[in-house]
Amino acid sequence: MATLWHGLRGHARLVLSGHDHDLQRFADRDGLRQIVSGGGGRPNIPLPRGSRATLRFVNRTTPGGARLRLSRGRATIEMVAASGRVLDRSVVTCRPVG
Repeated sequence: MATLWHGLRGHARLVLSGHDHDLQRFADRDGLRQIVSGGGGRPNIPLPRGSRATLRFVNRTTPGGARLRLSRGRATIEMVAASGRVLDRSVVTCRPVG
């Protein structure tokens, strides 16, 4: 993964990952923000060692997903429960290409 992550630096601001167990938002690293959008509701799978230090949001008990609203130079990310309730919200800004 390090090679892929290195290749994204300076070319992306947001990394979307999928998983079937939880919702996560990590602290920015190397100018990249990573979110994990999963179905949620599966707390029996342990978080990877060391990940708690960089997590800014995690929900492992509520089924849901990520909602992205994209506009020029900005992405609004909401982690949303299946009921529609917003569990977490963050914004990533970037310079438009071209």
